[in-house]
Amino acid sequence: MRALMLALVLAATPAFGNADLEARARAGDAAAQIAFGRAIADGGQAPADPAAAIRWFRMAADQGSGEGLYELALAHLRGAGVERDASRAREFFAKAWDAGFAGGAYQLGLMDRRGLGQAPDLASSVRWLTRAAEKGHALAQARLGVDHLEGTGTPQNAFEAYVWLKLASQNGAPAILPQLRRAAASLDSAQIAVADLEATRRKGAKP
Repeated sequence: MRALMLALVLAATPAFGNADLEARARAGDAAAQIAFGRAIADGGQAPADPAAAIRWFRMAADQGSGEGLYELALAHLRGAGVERDASRAREFFAKAWDAGFAGGAYQLGLMDRRGLGQAPDLASSVRWLTRAAEKGHALAQARLGVDHLEGTGTPQNAFEAYVWLKLASQNGAPAILPQLRRAAASLDSAQIAVADLEATRRKGAKP
C-alpha cells in the first residue's frame, strides 16, 4: 500500500528545482518529504501546489513523523490544500504530540484559547502549553509566562512567570523582555536568584 501511495504521489508532483531534496523525498526520507512539501506549498522555484504538499506531508506522517502530522494539522487548520477543518486539525495536532512533536501541544493550547474545534477553555490551554513548554518549546514558554504574569487560565504567579519567560528568552522567543522585566519587578533579589536556579534546573531536566 505504501509503495502504491508513493507511486501516486510521484505521478502527481510537478518537477521542482531542488533536485537533491526531491531525490531524498522520493527515496522515502521523511524529513526530506516534509521539507519538499513545504517548498511545494510555498512556491518559489515552481508554482505553489498546496494539494501536492499535503500528499508529501501524509507520506512522512505515515512513517510516524510527528512533524509530518503537525504539517497536516496546520494545513487543515488553514485550509491549505484541503478543506478547512478545525476538528481534523485538533486530531492531527494531538497525534503529532503523541509522536513526540512539542508543536502539537502548543497549537492545541492556542486552539483551546481561541475556541477552535471546541468551546474556549483557558485552563485546558494552559495545560497544553505547559506540556509543550516542558519539552523546551520557546513560544509555549513565552505564552505560558505571560499567562502566569497576567493570571490567564491560571492563578497569577510572578515567580512562575519569570521562570518561563527566562527560559523562553534563552530559547530565542522574540519580544518578551518587557514581560520578563515586569515579572522581575514583582520579585526581590533573593527570589530572582532562586527563579534563575529553577530556570536552569528546568532547562536541564527537559525530557
